[in-house]
Amino acid sequence: MANLMKILLSVFAAVLAFLAYRYVIGVRSYAKKSGSYPSVAPGANKSMILEAHRASDFPEDWWIGESLFNLERRALFSKQWIYIAHRSQFAKPGDYHTFELANFPIFLILGKDHVIRGFHNVCRHRAYTITKKKSGSSTVLGCRYHGWSYDTRGRLVKAPAFEDIENFDKSQNGLFEIHTHTTRQGFVYVNLSTDKVSSPDVKTKDILARSWGISERSAPLAQVEVEEDLNWKQAVHYMETVGYAANISPNAWHEFASKMPFLFNIGNPGTHNILDSNGLSSLHVAVGGRLWYTLSSSPTSTSHTRFTCNVYLNWPGDNAQADTAVQAIKDEVYSILSGAKAAPLTLDATAAGLQVGILDELTAHLKEERKRGKKVWPASRDSTVSEMYNQADLLCKQLSYLKPKRAPDMDLLGKLGSRNELEW
Repeated sequence: MANLMKILLSVFAAVLAFLAYRYVIGVRSYAKKSGSYPSVAPGANKSMILEAHRASDFPEDWWIGESLFNLERRALFSKQWIYIAHRSQFAKPGDYHTFELANFPIFLILGKDHVIRGFHNVCRHRAYTITKKKSGSSTVLGCRYHGWSYDTRGRLVKAPAFEDIENFDKSQNGLFEIHTHTTRQGFVYVNLSTDKVSSPDVKTKDILARSWGISERSAPLAQVEVEEDLNWKQAVHYMETVGYAANISPNAWHEFASKMPFLFNIGNPGTHNILDSNGLSSLHVAVGGRLWYTLSSSPTSTSHTRFTCNVYLNWPGDNAQADTAVQAIKDEVYSILSGAKAAPLTLDATAAGLQVGILDELTAHLKEERKRGKKVWPASRDSTVSEMYNQADLLCKQLSYLKPKRAPDMDLLGKLGSRNELEW
């Protein structure tokens, strides 16, 4: 009798979950069908207009506006959680990878405690680039300009000509750390905001990944990078139109589904799913489930985007077959990007999808800027430095030209204070 009751409760819960799913889909469908969306003639140069009316009020320069792209950098890329890498790309402490996120240079590095941390890729001394290579491995990263060096936690460990200065505090001159979150299945997210932020809501995505065998132990297999003269939102819209977000499970039933995976097929191999709220990255699982890949986009301007495809292997097998599959994946990626580039610059009223959410975020940020009376860069840092720091920096430059027998003016050095933060 007890077993029968458990089965009945399970079926009842499943029905409720299904009804919740249908409700969410119905609301989204209604939202998509309301309103009309503008097309943009090639070469058009309209001024940006973003007002808080209906979600369907897209500006006419939605695909090509330069000022709109700058707003996107402030409203989206500076303060939202964005998927950027997978844990399996970091094999040992010191492994690092460098990225540009809408022209923000950052890097991720695996610490000796096996935690991935992210930092702005700028030295605290003169804002010189820290990691020159796209990827590498070192537990100490040194700036080639004046030799400042940092450990895997971003702490300053060496500052030539500054270490003997009184009141110079190494602990206050570490790299600018960014929010980093690694999920149970190994997806790594970053958030550039300087404010305190909540962890990203990625439970559903982890459930999908687990159902497909994706984990931290997945093995990187190949990487493909492509640059296209294409607006990033146009690529997102095209991929959404061809169905890459069709099988995402709503949050309303992810907990129930995770507890009873034998009752639900959460997603079918061969489908596509977005990894962040704006569709910048998507997860693709090949038929059979052995191979999967991510496709990420990083805009460099309003009309140019860099796409990165990382292919992974879930378990060992015939490498020859894997190579064949990788080539097929490359062909699929090129086909997706070619289709996006050839697609007309229009928004179908029945498939606005993610574009509505993007518009809402831009509108909300623009309202905040109007309220403050200035542009708001959530990733910015205090750009002021002390006069004593400037004097110390000047003295260090002069020391490089002095003969070895000539000693620096230590009385002056002892009077100098430390610098404040650089502006990102």
